[in-house]
Amino acid sequence: MKTKDIVIFLALILLACNRNNTNRGAESTITMQTKQQVMSIALDYVRVKFNDSEENVLADGKVKIGDNQLTYIADPKEIVLGLIDNDENEDAIITISSQKGKFRSKTEQLILISTGGKLVLSQVISDNMKIIGLKDRIVTGEISKFPPDSPNVDCPICQEIVKYHFKDDKLVKIN
Repeated sequence: MKTKDIVIFLALILLACNRNNTNRGAESTITMQTKQQVMSIALDYVRVKFNDSEENVLADGKVKIGDNQLTYIADPKEIVLGLIDNDENEDAIITISSQKGKFRSKTEQLILISTGGKLVLSQVISDNMKIIGLKDRIVTGEISKFPPDSPNVDCPICQEIVKYHFKDDKLVKIN
């Protein structure tokens, strides 16, 4: 191979690598914007529950909103993006947890469906569930067989796996 051919070959490889990184950057920006929109909707959902509350952003990105009796926590790491309804627009789920004093009270899953290019709160599921997957339009969650204030709430063998799919404009349990 001639030097000229090697230079052209390397230039094409570098160009291809740069194009892939550019696409990832654009995808990352879209994902970040979507997650910011999800957080905004979640925080608005929580804020209306209080007449007077404090709001704190923690170092790990979690946002706590509450008063001296009840606190809600929205964690951007609890956002799951994917296809839920029957269109090809990315939807989202965020789990909001609450605690009374130092004890976990419940979790709520906010189901956000993309409509007209914006995410809209479609449904709230209050099953003390942890979302463990969203694949092929099926939402998979884990629900403890114990109440949230039980010492056994996080027992690994005490969890039930549940699945939901979108039907008639809401998530419906399928098992």
